[in-house]
Amino acid sequence: MFSFRLPLGNSHIPADDIVDSDQIARPQLERNRASLDYDEPEENSHIKSNVKVLVVDDDDSMLDYLSDSLKHSYKIITARNGKEGLKYAVSQMPDLIITDVVMPEMDGIQLVKALKGNSLVSHIPVIMLSGKNKLQDRMLGLDTGADSYLPKPFYMSELKSLMSNLISNRLIVKGKYSGQQEQSSNVAEIQFESSDEQFMKRVMEIVNANISNSEFNITQMVDEVGMSRTQLHRKLKELTGFSAARFMQNIRMQQAMKLLKEKRVNVSQIAYSVGFASQTHFSTTFKQYYGVSPTEYIRQLEAEEKK
Repeated sequence: MFSFRLPLGNSHIPADDIVDSDQIARPQLERNRASLDYDEPEENSHIKSNVKVLVVDDDDSMLDYLSDSLKHSYKIITARNGKEGLKYAVSQMPDLIITDVVMPEMDGIQLVKALKGNSLVSHIPVIMLSGKNKLQDRMLGLDTGADSYLPKPFYMSELKSLMSNLISNRLIVKGKYSGQQEQSSNVAEIQFESSDEQFMKRVMEIVNANISNSEFNITQMVDEVGMSRTQLHRKLKELTGFSAARFMQNIRMQQAMKLLKEKRVNVSQIAYSVGFASQTHFSTTFKQYYGVSPTEYIRQLEAEEKK
């Protein structure tokens, strides 16, 4: 049997060897910065200064670090929680979004779900940054709709390369006809060639022709298109990523957004013109889509004009 004794306290340790506990408890951000201590490659020359990036993180230190590191290549917009991030995503229409996962009010997972479920912003690529490194955490983020999941600590050069690739290779594969893009005048003016495009032209003509009819429903849409309810749902889901009901609502919301920007009629008139029998129902639906009420959106537009 062996035994040994350890002296209590620190009187037996030279003063120069004693380190204060505050020096040891460095924040995660400092470990991030330390991990980036190497020569980074030059910025890709094709990145332009007018590219907008929304950074969402409740940690002010991390938010400042990302902003300082990226501001020379991108126009940076910052938000401190998912709810605020969703609002800025809709009003500012960034080219890319970087979000933390753990945040108050609305976390990163909820934010991505809200973004991908909103036809106006569902095409914007999203990068998740998180200290949660387990496979199930990464898979949850990707399955939710994030385009990439980067664990912390990360290399800034890797993040920049990832951002550059996502921005330059952004492809709109779903929701092409869902109303997420601004239509200059009449949606039906888009040129179509393939059978799928001819089908979408027919559907969009029907929706536009009935956009102000609050009584128009999926049953009538099925009759107009001339196929079964199941076939219509499956076809629209395949081509746009949305059900027939959601697709029709997307078009109505896009038209409402357009009319609000034109400022030619009031909110009540807009509600009825896009097929809502109740202004309250319209306002609630609009806020679910865009993160702000129609009235708040008008105020945002007016504030932007005054700048």
